[in-house]
Amino acid sequence: MFHFPHYAKGPAQTPQSAILANNLKLIRFHETKETQLFDLAKDIGEKNDLTKEMPDQASALADALDAYLTRIDAQLPSPNPNYDPDSLVTGRRRQEARNKRGVSAPRRRQ
Repeated sequence: MFHFPHYAKGPAQTPQSAILANNLKLIRFHETKETQLFDLAKDIGEKNDLTKEMPDQASALADALDAYLTRIDAQLPSPNPNYDPDSLVTGRRRQEARNKRGVSAPRRRQ
C-alpha cells in the first residue's frame, strides 16, 4: 500500500494511493476519483491501463485499498472552497516582485 494524500511540486504529484498485489498495481487519483490498473510484470512503465480489460481485479483491489485506508483512518484530501488558483504567486513571480523593490531573496540555510 502507498498513500500520498498531499500535493507536491512536479508532474503527477497529486493526492493518490496505490495497492500492489502480485504483479498488479492499482492507483487511485483522489482528485478525480480515477483508478488505473497495471500489470507490472508486462508493463513496468505503467503505460497500458487495464481497468477496462480487468474490471473484476480492478474492483477487488479498489475495495481492498478502501478497506485499508478506512482501517488506518487515513487522512484523505478534501476540497478547499477558498482555493483560487488565480491568486497564487509563484516563486518566480515573487522573486520578480522583490527585484522591482530592490529586495533580495532570503538566504537558505546550508
